Amino acid sequence: AENWSDIRQKGVTPTTDLAGGGHAHCGFMIYQGDNWPEKYRGKSFTCNLHGRRLNCDRIENHGSGFIAKHEPDFLKVGDEWFRGIELAYGPDGGVYILDWSDVGECHENDGVHRNSGRIYKVTYGTPKSPAESNLGKLSDRQLAEFIHAKNEWHFRQARRLLQERSLAGKDLSQEVSYLGKALREAPAVTVKLRALWMLNSIKTLRESELLGLLELPEAELRCWGIRLLMELPKVSENTQQALIRLAQ
Repeated sequence: AENWSDIRQKGVTPTTDLAGGGHAHCGFMIYQGDNWPEKYRGKSFTCNLHGRRLNCDRIENHGSGFIAKHEPDFLKVGDEWFRGIELAYGPDGGVYILDWSDVGECHENDGVHRNSGRIYKVTYGTPKSPAESNLGKLSDRQLAEFIHAKNEWHFRQARRLLQERSLAGKDLSQEVSYLGKALREAPAVTVKLRALWMLNSIKTLRESELLGLLELPEAELRCWGIRLLMELPKVSENTQQALIRLAQ
């Protein structure tokens, strides 16, 4: 048996290596980009400080929540100075990794190094350049249509831009109608969720609309219906009774 702190004296032993490289993790990403192979989509990645690698886990439903199960490590780094602290996918689906680049994992043991950090980018093949690099130039309707985007990065930027335009007083009634139709009729639950999230960011969803989510067959939409109902200023009697019925 090994103690978690043994890695400081022994380094990464075969036992620790098999377990994923140690217990100190930093940074977290669920890959929803469009560059890496499909087998990585929806899996979680985190930087492992002592193990100098990126761990990969698959996410599975577990009761009312989720649990992560270890998959083979995504990559290992030979540089003893590697201290990955964050990772994120960008507009072309490639993943940026921030490396603190310091032999101390949390307390510098040979002085403070402020100029040794590095940024890596990991891509599969040659990434495709986004069709539009400046989403701010797009129309309201074009932004709403990003509910169908393969890369989640584009959808999140589009949602933010529409929210900013809504707060500035822009009339988005046509986009609200388009998103409402997608929420009702889109075949993919991911698209329905994105339509819901975008609607919630640009308008105040009425209680009656949220209660309607509790009647839908998709568990993901029911969960978000509950979450958004709980964000209303007051939990009404109608909502309380609906939640009791759903629980039963």
